[in-house]
Amino acid sequence: MDGFQIYEVGGRRYRVRTELSGGTSGVGGENSRDQPASRRNIGPGAKSQRKEVPLARQLHRFIIGHGGSTLRKLYEQSHAKITVPNERVKSDSVQIEGLPDEIEKAEQMIEQIVQENIHK
Repeated sequence: MDGFQIYEVGGRRYRVRTELSGGTSGVGGENSRDQPASRRNIGPGAKSQRKEVPLARQLHRFIIGHGGSTLRKLYEQSHAKITVPNERVKSDSVQIEGLPDEIEKAEQMIEQIVQENIHK
């Protein structure tokens, strides 16, 4: 199949979608208290977006990190809100919300984290 790659993690093989494509849609009604200071004072032309990024649920733990530390680091460096679904939800994706450049930076960081952890 095109667009998939096989990764071996802990002796198990996972087929992971390698295309980081997903629909984006505008997001409205956000409370400015919940946004980082860098996003509160943006011009009227900048719009927050939401993107669903395919990521095998077996790899979600690498994005979360110990006690949520990696997820916090991702937020602090990219300023994008990353939502990892609850483990009971059988979802093979994460959602990234923010400005287009924040989403792009978060995607790159997620890809780097996954690559670092699957090659251990």
